[in-house]
Order: sequence, then C-alpha cells, then structure tokens
Amino acid sequence: MKNIYFFLGFISLLISITSPAQDKKKSEALIPEGFEVIKDVFYAGNTNQAQTLDVLIPENKKTGKLPALVFIHGGGWKGGRKEQAFKTLTPFLKSGKYVGFSIDYRLSDEAKWPAQIHDCKAAIRWIKANADKYGIDKNKIGVWGTSAGGHLVAMLALTSESGEFEGDIGNCLNENGKINCAIDGYGPADFLAMDDRPGAFVHNEISSPESRLIGAPIQEDKEKALNASPVSWVSKNCKPMLVYHGTDDDKVIVEQSDKLYSMLKKAEASDIFYIKIEGGSHGVRHSILSKRMALFFQKYLYNKNSNKINEAELNNEPRR
Repeated sequence: MKNIYFFLGFISLLISITSPAQDKKKSEALIPEGFEVIKDVFYAGNTNQAQTLDVLIPENKKTGKLPALVFIHGGGWKGGRKEQAFKTLTPFLKSGKYVGFSIDYRLSDEAKWPAQIHDCKAAIRWIKANADKYGIDKNKIGVWGTSAGGHLVAMLALTSESGEFEGDIGNCLNENGKINCAIDGYGPADFLAMDDRPGAFVHNEISSPESRLIGAPIQEDKEKALNASPVSWVSKNCKPMLVYHGTDDDKVIVEQSDKLYSMLKKAEASDIFYIKIEGGSHGVRHSILSKRMALFFQKYLYNKNSNKINEAELNNEPRR
C-alpha cells in the first residue's frame, strides 16, 4: 500500500511540474522590467493558444504613433515559444521608439505548410487593425526572426507585394499582411538544397524539420518543398531585408543565405544586405549585429531617405 501511495504521489508531482500554471509562472518570470507586457492575445478569432501574440510596450514609450517591431521565433517549426522575444527584442525597444510584438504560430505537429505563414500574416493584420489601441503606425512594421523564424520573415518580405499566402484567418481581413522590412537570421532558404553540404542531420529524411513542415520527405514532394522555399519567391519587389548567417552553422548551412542573397541581387531587389559572420554557428550572436540591426530598423522604419545612416556599415563583414 505504501508503494501505491508513493507512486501516486510521484505522479502528482510530475503533473504539478508540467502543469499549465507552472508554465505560466515560468513565462511570467521572463517578463522584462521596464515594459508593460500584454500576454496571450488571440489574433486568429479563436481560442487556440498556438495563435496568440504578446505585446511589449516600453514604459518610456515616445509620444505619437510608433513603428512596430515583430519577432517570430525559431525552433524548426516544431518547437519554440514567443517568449523568446523577451530577451532578444527588448534591447531594441528600450529606446522607447518602438512597440514590440512576438507571435506564436501553429507548429508542424498541429498543421502543415502553409499554415505557419498564414498565421504570421494573420498576426500582422491583427496588429494593423489594433494600431490605434497600441499607438503604432500600421504602415511601419518591421519583422525579425531566427532559424525557422528567419524563414518565415523572409517569406513575409518576399510575398508582401504579391499578396501570396495571405490566407483568410481571423477577423481582420480588411487589413493586409504587408510589412516594411525584415531581418532574417540564418533561416532556411532552399529546402531541396539543405543537404548540399553535410551538417548536423540529414534534411532529406522524413524526420527532418523541413519534411515535418510539409508533411512528406522534401525530395519526395518537391513541389511543396519549393512552395515553402523563399528562393522560389524571389523578385525585385522584395521588401528591404537584412540577412545574417554564421559560416560554421551546421544546422542550416550558410550556403542557404548565400543563395538567397545572390538571387535577390540578381533580381535587382533594392536594399538587400548580407552579414556573414566568420566562424559563427547556428544561433550566432555578435556584438556588431545589434548595432547594425538597429541601424537597419532606424533607416527603414524612421528615415528611409535620410543620409544619416551609412549603408556601407550594414555590409561590412564582422569577425567573431
């Protein structure tokens, strides 16, 4: 009998450890000081937790309508949480010159491509529809994502003008999913070329993040793999974009960003920048990146035609 009570007690302990209440406490513990954070706002007109966003309003928020910075998390489209923005996005918001948003989207175990980009555009539409409420200029929206999030922001930048992948999610269909500029951190760009050089795992396998995203081994459903690949949507109409990638990335090889940048330049897309970080791995960070990202957002969300920003600074290759 004692063993049974011990077993039940152990199960109760496990449940308490993994309970939603505990997850909520952990999430709240991450909330940065100096911000009003409005959590878990439903943007899709339903109550699906996967389709929520957080709003980050700096307490020193400047007056007037401010640009919005939107963060899209990574995690191989099968993991990750919008709370990642609490550490990554807040340094850019401390100036009080932006209002921040961080979105969750349906992961690949719940929905297959193109559900993820449909969610992202639905979130952008929601932000625009609620612009007055949060004091933002809906015509000035910058997005930033890393890894799988980098892939999604690249897709936002590449399809903003064409209207592809707009979808019909949510109650804000009078708005659109256009953005003004994007920062793509080491995101996949060409699914069918992910294994051109050996890396940490085989992307062509059925268990890879890319295969799980489209619902089939990428080499067996090339049409859908291409549909989900940013390189398939390259045109001169791409929104201004800053791409950065570490040369020693073994999860998303640097050739992915090489190819995307090369194709955008060949297509004569304007205002495209690429920072390769020598020796950088997946999840690369570099002290110079924050400065250049801040310059990028300043230029394209505040003073696009200003000569105050030296564009050459964005193209210099940093060292680790």
